[in-house]
Amino acid sequence: LTQNDADLFTRYCSYVWQVPSLACMFLSSSGAIHFVRSQGLTHQHLLHLKALGLVDTGSETQLPIENEPVTLLYHGRTLKIRRKDAEPPVQWRKRKLVESWILTDVGNELYTISGAEPNEHFYQAFVESLKDDELESVN
Repeated sequence: LTQNDADLFTRYCSYVWQVPSLACMFLSSSGAIHFVRSQGLTHQHLLHLKALGLVDTGSETQLPIENEPVTLLYHGRTLKIRRKDAEPPVQWRKRKLVESWILTDVGNELYTISGAEPNEHFYQAFVESLKDDELESVN
């Protein structure tokens, strides 16, 4: 990796959520996308990190959110989210797929030593955008 690649990856890691028992990933919620773009992290940057083998995307990297809350960790901070319509009575199981860019095995190893700091404005933008994505916080 070049220094520029390392700096880009560290910036990216500031926006990464951990999903216990799954992986570290960037969740493409409406608020998250808008915020990171305003911070200069573009789709081209994500494609570059993918070419480096640090992140991946595709149908297998989608996060399914059903009736039961999903626990997310953002740099040690816990957030539980679920579909807005998850309260009983629910006639059938509904599933919401949230697009994501998942860290590869190499990306996960580098994440732990990246030195990435959480971004409070990003966290708030993500939480505030949940309603736009038919999700809600249940903390």
